[in-house]
Amino acid sequence: MAPLEAAPGPGEHAAPPYKLSAPGVRKATRSDVLHDMLTAVASQETAISCLLQAEAMKIRAFAGPGGDFPTSPSHQQIHDFQTSVTRMIESLADIQRLLLHTVESAQSLLAEQERCDADG
Repeated sequence: MAPLEAAPGPGEHAAPPYKLSAPGVRKATRSDVLHDMLTAVASQETAISCLLQAEAMKIRAFAGPGGDFPTSPSHQQIHDFQTSVTRMIESLADIQRLLLHTVESAQSLLAEQERCDADG
């Protein structure tokens, strides 16, 4: 039976009981992580673009080609439709703000990395 190890003291951390990287898998660099973050942002921006395009098509279909509302919706239906579109666009704007924050964070980390590389 293996001897018991002492528990870590205040401010100390126990070594993890597992390896941090799998054999044969290279450790990701900061540059790799930043690249992955920005690639993910670009993919999400593409998805947002597609969702905005779908909302625009939905609006065109609802309002009709000449804006004459071919389905003759009631005032309540128009209100409900506008509310639905507004919620979607507000949600997408919230996501845009988060993505912008992610890009700004990545820029900051990249600038920090460049300073560290320049300092040697």
